[in-house]
Amino acid sequence: MSDSKRIMANRAELLELEKGFWTGDSAYYAANADTECLVAFPRMAKAMDNADLAETATKPNRWRDLDTELKGTNEPGSDIVMLTSEAHAPRENRAPYAP
Repeated sequence: MSDSKRIMANRAELLELEKGFWTGDSAYYAANADTECLVAFPRMAKAMDNADLAETATKPNRWRDLDTELKGTNEPGSDIVMLTSEAHAPRENRAPYAP
């Protein structure tokens, strides 16, 4: 995190925060994403700034019946946590999604 705050969340709290990135709107991203984030999806991995990342979530509730499993965490420093997770959910149009 850019302001060097120590991360004080447990695994359950981190997973709930992660779920919000799947189900939340652009305001959720703006409030909860760091100034710059490394995002990784099956077909895209890159660094994005907060505003650009928030723009990707313009349609709230685009995922239904979300099931997210935390696969691992890594805390390489006191101010950064990396999560790996796997999500399964039907899209808004009911098409299934799984990596």
